[in-house]
Amino acid sequence: MTLHELPDLVQGSLEWHDQRRGIVTASVVGKLITVRKLGALDFDCPACGAPANGPCRSKRNPDEPIKTLHPERTPSAQDKVTVIEPASNDESRGLTAALAAERITNYTEPTFMNDDMFRGVEDEPRAIDVYSAKYAPVTATGFMVEDKWGFRIGYSPDGLVGSNGLIEVKSRRQKKQLLTVISDQVPTENMAQLQAGLLVTGREWIDYVSYSGGMHLYVKRVYPDARWQKAIVSAVAAFEANAGQMVALYAEATEGLAPTVRVVEQEMRIA
Repeated sequence: MTLHELPDLVQGSLEWHDQRRGIVTASVVGKLITVRKLGALDFDCPACGAPANGPCRSKRNPDEPIKTLHPERTPSAQDKVTVIEPASNDESRGLTAALAAERITNYTEPTFMNDDMFRGVEDEPRAIDVYSAKYAPVTATGFMVEDKWGFRIGYSPDGLVGSNGLIEVKSRRQKKQLLTVISDQVPTENMAQLQAGLLVTGREWIDYVSYSGGMHLYVKRVYPDARWQKAIVSAVAAFEANAGQMVALYAEATEGLAPTVRVVEQEMRIA
């Protein structure tokens, strides 16, 4: 029940993949999380007394559900809070199946690299150089795993800053960079990764670094958020239960079937 650090592990190497195989890491945990605003169904109806998540009922006949919701049930502006919770959708189920399969085969399938991913690999050291010159020196590290919850969550930091900080670098097309700078906010789709990094490492802050060559470097400091981290732990706990069930069902379903051998003529594993 402690933080395991592998500082010399080269990200993208076979050894790096070996450590990540079959576990939830910060880079993918967002697929297990959903972010939404509270809607009318999240509240009891003051007009007919219908409970949250239940249909409204006829005011004349309380035993008869109706197809629409009473206007009184619409949440007020102050009630429209953001809810961060474990997801149950095609994306979360797909990730669960992929990681469960890795546990069964002890094999990581190659990842297709598109143009944005290649650009990200090239831009990351450039962004770190600019950040180091402007803000603080960055120390490279390999991989970290925390298991204090009874399961493991992994994280590959883009860099350590002093004894308290981290950085997470994103390479952006210029349109995305423009919108990020103007809004002065970390995109919601990146927040799960940032919060998981803070959760795993126990560090005090992480700088979100958004880079687009030819445009100004955008840096936003993010601190631990209890709502996000509670949702992450709950989501990974649910994943572990579902993945374990998948592995058990596979073993049962394949009893007596003929095993096969993987033949790989040329294998390229890319992070």
